Amino acid sequence: MSGRTYSNAVILSGEAHKVYYTVSLNAEMSIAPSQRCYTATYSNSTGLYTMKSGYGIEITMNSHISGDTAFCTGAQIGNVLFPEFNYNRESSAKYNRLLEKVGNDLVFKKNEYSTYGDRVHFTPIWYPDNKYYTVYAEVFDVWCPAGQLSISHWRNVMERAADGLHGADSHE
Repeated sequence: MSGRTYSNAVILSGEAHKVYYTVSLNAEMSIAPSQRCYTATYSNSTGLYTMKSGYGIEITMNSHISGDTAFCTGAQIGNVLFPEFNYNRESSAKYNRLLEKVGNDLVFKKNEYSTYGDRVHFTPIWYPDNKYYTVYAEVFDVWCPAGQLSISHWRNVMERAADGLHGADSHE
């Protein structure tokens, strides 16, 4: 989101005055294979990782507000939607992952299904080989005098390599 101008009435010395606010919200998203995905590779030419299905991905969102920010909050919540659920918003507990604030960043909450309690989303084993895995992420609950600001990103994050999780073949 680029600069937005808002106006609001304030009382100064007993008189109403119109005050203009200019606030901008920008966010960057970084996404990478989990630190436990030892077989992932990075391509400098495409800027994408290649990894096998079933491993976790980590996301970090960092947002910045600028302008008249004295009465604004920083980003409080982030949300990520995934292709395996058709980017469905109908059930936030079932189809997407809320991000939580850790320091100045928004990251996945600890995944209860991770053996190590990592902050990851596990990619589906059945996801098609050699296809981009694209996520939709948004930052919201940035409040200013004129209301809420939000920003979103669509990102091709990874290119799939052939699955490494097949059982052993038997040729008798």
